Formats: sequence, C-alpha cells, structure tokens
Amino acid sequence: MRNLILILTLVLMAVPSLAAIDRKFERKSALTKKTNQYIRDGQFFGGKSGNGYSLTDVRRVYSNVDKVERVILELGDEQGLPTTDLAYFQVNLYKDLKRIDIDMAQMRGAALDQKKVEALFKASPNVKSVKLNYDPEDHSIIVQLLLKQEAEIEVIKMPGTQKHGKIALDIRTLTRRTVR
Repeated sequence: MRNLILILTLVLMAVPSLAAIDRKFERKSALTKKTNQYIRDGQFFGGKSGNGYSLTDVRRVYSNVDKVERVILELGDEQGLPTTDLAYFQVNLYKDLKRIDIDMAQMRGAALDQKKVEALFKASPNVKSVKLNYDPEDHSIIVQLLLKQEAEIEVIKMPGTQKHGKIALDIRTLTRRTVR
C-alpha cells in the first residue's frame, strides 16, 4: 500500500511537467553570423564562464528596409576593457508574455543605468518598456524587454578581438504575412 501511494504521488507530480513538454520552446546556440534563423518562442544561449565581465554599452538601430530592430549589448572584462570572451548568456523570448529576457552571468558591473536604457528604447517600434536588473549576489544582469506585439528573434554572438565582444539581438515583429 505504501508503494502504491508513493507511485501515485510521483505520477501526480509529473502531470504538470508533462503539460510543459507539450509547449514548443526552441533552444538554440547563438549564431556566429546572421542567417535569418528566427525563433518565436524559445531561447538562444552562448558565451562561457570566466573570471568576470561587465556590460559596457547597449545600442539599438532599426532598419526600415528589413523591418528589423537590432539591439547590441557590448561586453568587457571586469574593468570594462575589451575581452575576446563573452560571458555566458541566455536570451529568452516568451511568446505568450510578449517579453524578451537577456540574462548575462558573471557580470561585475554595468556602465549604464535604468534611465539611460529607458531613453534608448523610447523610440523603439518593438519595445514598449525595458527593465535593467542587477543581482549583486549572483553577479548577473538581466535586461528585460516588454514588447508591443508578438515578435521573433535571432541572436548573433560576436566575440571581441581588439574591441569589446558583442551580443546582437535582432527583433522582427510578426505580421499577418510572417505568421505561419
């Protein structure tokens, strides 16, 4: 009887997990060049662990021709100097929430603050609001982009050589034509 209760408990605990498996959540390694491999619900990841990194700059540009907004996160070492490595990162797109989370590990600091990031995205055609979160205990930085409408993303990693390493995030709004 005791074993039966244990088995039933394990089965009941697994049911919510099985429901999550049904959801299509893609997981891809960040690309090294632009290939138009966009995802609509999922995660790109890349970088590696190291001694420490810093977020030195965030930029954004919009192409009216391609209808793509590129967000560039520039990374440096602990002191903000150029580095050939990229910190471990994950970029998650949550389709149902219309949200993108850019989570960067081992970040010792950032050369920007919430006000600067908000001003940067004020004219964005895709981003409704942005939050910059720094966790000093985990040494991680999360940039959260709340989207105006459903979108798809592609992430390109560009390790530094003489310049800072970069993570480029391309955001493309879904239109009736792009929805499959």
